[in-house]
Amino acid sequence: MKGRVTKWFDNKGYGFINGEDGKSYFMHISQVMSPGEIYRNMLVDFTPNENEKGLNALSIKFDEQEKHNRIIKIGDYRFVLSNIKEYGTDYAAAYFKYERTIVDNATNPFEELVGIFNGEGISIYKQEGTSSGSGSISILSWSDDEDTKSIPYLWIKTYQGEYYRFFDYSCLDKEKNRYEITDKSYDIRHILDELDKAKS
Repeated sequence: MKGRVTKWFDNKGYGFINGEDGKSYFMHISQVMSPGEIYRNMLVDFTPNENEKGLNALSIKFDEQEKHNRIIKIGDYRFVLSNIKEYGTDYAAAYFKYERTIVDNATNPFEELVGIFNGEGISIYKQEGTSSGSGSISILSWSDDEDTKSIPYLWIKTYQGEYYRFFDYSCLDKEKNRYEITDKSYDIRHILDELDKAKS
């Protein structure tokens, strides 16, 4: 049977469908077979069922007419599926910036990480080190190629000519390198799977 979602409580995982027979059916997230975001007034196909609690919907699938209007949510961004022209994954370098400090003419200079920048030149690092003492000389330097890490990211191009990149910083080990990443990290494998399923 076909019907439209009349109410959906995303934080609770349930809602209601108005079936083509004019009756209201309870819907639960566990019965939704299609990937993507559920929203009010979307068209769905479902198997009507009745139990001791009343009418409910089973095997809920998004109607094919809704496929191209489906919304994919990535962090704070929402993409209408039909607006996505291309997408894929790639890698960008993470550049590490150091402050090399020579304190009181010490033979062993103290080296402190003062910045990490992703492939777009955006700082993604919160400093957790110590400051240098009096009589010190500080020299800023960039990491060499051996210390540069590759950050995977998901890219999306829209038909409107917009280009987005979503970085996955899980490859940067916080405990080993003693830094805190301030930029939002995305599970790009999960997002890619969701896009592939929605586009198929």
